Amino acid sequence: MSSSAPTVTVLTPVYNGEQFLAECIKSVLDQTYADWQYLVYDNQSTDRTPDIVREFAAKDSRIKHMRPDEFVDMYANHNRAIAGMPSGTRYCKFVHADDLLYPECLERMVNLAEAYPNVGVVGAFRLSGTRVELDAPFPLGQSAMPGKEAIRRELLHMGWVTGSPSNVLFRAELLRRIPVPFDSRIWHADTETCYRVLLESDLGFEHQILSYTRVHPGAATPFSNTVYSYLSRDGLMLLRYGPSVLSPGEYRSNLWRWVRKYGRWLGRQMVFDSARRKNPKFHEFHRGEIDLLVAEARSEPLVRAVLRGYRRLLRS
Repeated sequence: MSSSAPTVTVLTPVYNGEQFLAECIKSVLDQTYADWQYLVYDNQSTDRTPDIVREFAAKDSRIKHMRPDEFVDMYANHNRAIAGMPSGTRYCKFVHADDLLYPECLERMVNLAEAYPNVGVVGAFRLSGTRVELDAPFPLGQSAMPGKEAIRRELLHMGWVTGSPSNVLFRAELLRRIPVPFDSRIWHADTETCYRVLLESDLGFEHQILSYTRVHPGAATPFSNTVYSYLSRDGLMLLRYGPSVLSPGEYRSNLWRWVRKYGRWLGRQMVFDSARRKNPKFHEFHRGEIDLLVAEARSEPLVRAVLRGYRRLLRS
């Protein structure tokens, strides 16, 4: 391990983030923990993003402006940022350009990970707009739990702990083992990345609000709410991870409960929700989701057949 490598590499993959980027960078500079390097992966931005990063980098050598020549999709830029981390860095911390880290974020997360070597993902509460979000997976006084149990709890809707990249810290070596850490085919690829890491590690959780997620029209969350992407995500995660973390009975009953819920929900949108029914992006999104679900359900022929039936509810 290189002695000169920072303990933490902070990553901000960004495209045209001038509106909030300066605040984001300042939140990293304000950290009580100082052994970090900050790589801002500028995805060929056409606004003032490059100028903002360069202004900060000129004042602090820990900040680096990375601007690859090729424009790629959002998650490919996340993967590019991971590949660009120094080889000796022990922890990876994302912060999206419209989000913030509170001053003790790195210190608390790193200290927990250092105290529990089997922890691969550290989470914490976050402030999203004006709401405190995420659910503590265990009581105050406990700091870690097996990763498979954390996935199981989420699949069974016993609490949401993984959140988004801005509110978790990864053990870098575990991310590096994954050939493509963020799967661009999956709208909620951040959840899937956490699960892949947690399959072979423990989850740590700090009972503090350590990050801020900004809710604004340009963020991904409003679109997720418009198409209600969380429902199709739940099915995909069940199909992909349920057999590894649930008993066979739990898996079968929860899979079919989800299949029925998804079908009823799609049917109601077609009958009662004119906004979604008339929105071509809604139809396009769920056609793509169903195609991905059908491919994932390769060992579930009846599930595949039912999903193909649901697809016929959607306009081409």
